[in-house]
Amino acid sequence: VPLLDYGSTSSSNLDTHREVELNEIYEMIGTGFTQVLYWTLITLVAYSDYADLTVISVIMPSLKCEWELSSYFETGITLATFGSYALFSIMFGKVSDRYGRKTVLGWGLLLLTLGTLVSAFSPNKWIFLATRFVVGASVGINFSTVICLAVECSKSSLRAYGCTITVLAAILGTLIVNILAYFLLHIVGWRYFIVISGVPAVPAFIL
Repeated sequence: VPLLDYGSTSSSNLDTHREVELNEIYEMIGTGFTQVLYWTLITLVAYSDYADLTVISVIMPSLKCEWELSSYFETGITLATFGSYALFSIMFGKVSDRYGRKTVLGWGLLLLTLGTLVSAFSPNKWIFLATRFVVGASVGINFSTVICLAVECSKSSLRAYGCTITVLAAILGTLIVNILAYFLLHIVGWRYFIVISGVPAVPAFIL
């Protein structure tokens, strides 16, 4: 990024007409509305990701009763979700480097929303298994991307806070889904409970 020549400025520690790192720019401009917007997005995405991962554990007894799932199939659902999460986390770090965080995160959130909706109204266990693979993949895409954003969009003194906010939002997603399940799952049923759990992904996609 070429730095313009402003004459004598407060940023005397930077030479004019040289390339500077993004970190130096963030140190100069400080923290403002853009960073707060990024942190809000990161919080919503991390919350949505782990809410969607956690929901499978609280609705599994309902699925077992409705579809008479074997223990092997239950394990298969878990493996499909977390296996795709791990796989796509590895793959999409480099992809977001090449195509941009915004583009990759947008597609990841769209995939999460669609996967959640389709899984909520799956007609049988095989469709549900496939949609959980999609949800796990989208979480892998999203979470690896927001971790990068938490670091890249904060000045050095706030990077630790950015990563902490990301992890806390994920933990909060897990915690709130369990609390909601205690009060709502027996009232709305597992299908609508998945929809309720996935609602925060919508404002994240809009942002």
